[in-house]
Amino acid sequence: MNKSILKKLLTLLAILAVAGWVQTFTSCSSDGGDGDNPSSSSVGAQSGGSNSSGVRCLDSNNGTFTDNRDNKEYKYVTICSQIWMAENLNYNAEGSKCYDDDLANCVEYGRLYSWSTAMGFDVSCNSNSCSNQIQSPHQGICPNGWHLPSQAEWNVMTAYIGGESTEGKKLRTTSGWDAYAGDKNGTDDYGFSAMPGGRGHSDGDFDYIGNNGYWWSINESYTDDRANLRTIDNEVSYADWGAGLKSHLLSIRCLKDGAEDVSYSSGGVPSSSSMQAQEGSSSSSAVQCLDADNGVFTDSRDNKGYEYVIICSQTWMAENLSYEVTDSKCYGDDPANCAEYGRLYSWSTAMDLDARCNSNTCSKQIQTKHRGICPSGWHLPTKAELNVLINYVGSYAGTKLKARIGWKDYYGIESGNGTDDYGFSALPGGYFSDYSSFDDYGYFSDAGNYGYWWSASDIDRDDAYYLQMEYKIGGTNLGYKHKYYRHSVRCVKD
Repeated sequence: MNKSILKKLLTLLAILAVAGWVQTFTSCSSDGGDGDNPSSSSVGAQSGGSNSSGVRCLDSNNGTFTDNRDNKEYKYVTICSQIWMAENLNYNAEGSKCYDDDLANCVEYGRLYSWSTAMGFDVSCNSNSCSNQIQSPHQGICPNGWHLPSQAEWNVMTAYIGGESTEGKKLRTTSGWDAYAGDKNGTDDYGFSAMPGGRGHSDGDFDYIGNNGYWWSINESYTDDRANLRTIDNEVSYADWGAGLKSHLLSIRCLKDGAEDVSYSSGGVPSSSSMQAQEGSSSSSAVQCLDADNGVFTDSRDNKGYEYVIICSQTWMAENLSYEVTDSKCYGDDPANCAEYGRLYSWSTAMDLDARCNSNTCSKQIQTKHRGICPSGWHLPTKAELNVLINYVGSYAGTKLKARIGWKDYYGIESGNGTDDYGFSALPGGYFSDYSSFDDYGYFSDAGNYGYWWSASDIDRDDAYYLQMEYKIGGTNLGYKHKYYRHSVRCVKD
């Protein structure tokens, strides 16, 4: 075979492999059907080889190990490229507690730890940022050879098992979860055996045992006294990220060092290696970043031009959509605000679905890359795609994504502007709500203070996920709201 042809074939195969890896982070779980059980391909991947997304899975190697500090034995489980403890840590560190101060709860659920205790830091880190002390990986109070997971590492597991919409059900144990109505236990498809250990408070109170499980990550959140935590609730099938007070006492799951094929930075200001990745090399998370090619494109429907920006593996519009359709609005009904902030859309309008989808589940109509009212070749981001952006940017993502001007406090004074490190240029377009107890028209609110952007991911008949940034906080929030709210839209390139 001609050498130049062989070289081209090898290059093509490498590109396809990388594309498969990126897909694990940028697509919602559509592979798993209803998501109740692992597919045959994912089960096969647990026994070695690559899964359908091109990630190399480890050979199945479940078993037990002993923590040599206190000779406690723990089960562990291999989930594709990671090895997780299959039960909560129960190491008696100073400041940790058993739920209700009952040793029997430590035996069943493990101990509860504040964030500073879990990280092995001074207690002052519960009220101050200690990001400069976070290692990668960070052992904290995990046994030797194990570490506390970062948010990105937990998301690797989430992506592999089919996405967070069914993660809670798949990871919960098959018994031990209370329910107000019906069986809310899980299927424990992967042997993770998540238990509802509840949480403790600094004042000595405890709550939610039997109902909720909470696990610390190493990542600090949008204020110095909060850190990111993973939540599994007995009443829903999904799992979610939250921002808890560092002084709260939560469970810990440790992750084995060196088990993964990928490593993750702890966020913060982009490192030189991640900045180089913006120019076409691989980022620190082994995701192939695209070559920088920022510019302008034209929406052929109305000939409006939009700037776009490449942020690692994704190409984003660098301004809000301003395509006029029925039911969309300019903030305050002022066309000047459309010019500055773009238009505001209900979720059904943004998705180009019937208005009834604002109060009904329309998940069967959602495409993998759902164009909605985006220009041709672009689509509304899923919650997973928004997470890719946030995780790549790292800590204080709001500050890094917000525009350098245009953010104000409630008194109209310039406040909370960002550094716009990546050219995303997020602006505070506010929102419109149809519902008002004072008049039949509805009301506008928060322009200049808050920005809200719809995702293509709904949560139930009434609510869908959205990205939020605000002037007084450096982080971001992925929450959910009633679909009838009018929010901004940012499109991502197919």
